Amino acid sequence: MKNTILKYFDLPQGITEEEKPLYHYNCAEAILHAARDKYGLNLSEETLNAIIPFGGGMSSRRTCGIISGAVATIGIMFGNQKPCDQQCVRSVANEFVERFIKEFGSDQCTYLLIMKAPTEEKCRPVILRGCEILDEVIENNKDKIIKK
Repeated sequence: MKNTILKYFDLPQGITEEEKPLYHYNCAEAILHAARDKYGLNLSEETLNAIIPFGGGMSSRRTCGIISGAVATIGIMFGNQKPCDQQCVRSVANEFVERFIKEFGSDQCTYLLIMKAPTEEKCRPVILRGCEILDEVIENNKDKIIKK
């Protein structure tokens, strides 16, 4: 997924500085779009739009949008229609969150921006490593994926 997500970082050529925000994918969006592309997830525009406010730490610099995008991906891939046993999807989501926190020291957007992304690249390295962690977690649990 690390290679898949790169197209969501690069802006189309020829856009102006004023147009830049219109083409920017936030961290949560980039994760979910890249997961859709890599894993062939059938996601509607409404589903993709639902993740938008989770970027930038839920739009308030709290829980990292990388985590939100990854957990949404896990819900899509490992969740099931109700009624269902939620233990599997919760277990996989917890595995991702715990590994992310172990890697970066926090799940908080503000901390990550200050401590892990203080350069001009901002969160790009954290997003790329988050993608790797998500891929590893999905691979570790691929036998539990719900066929959709």
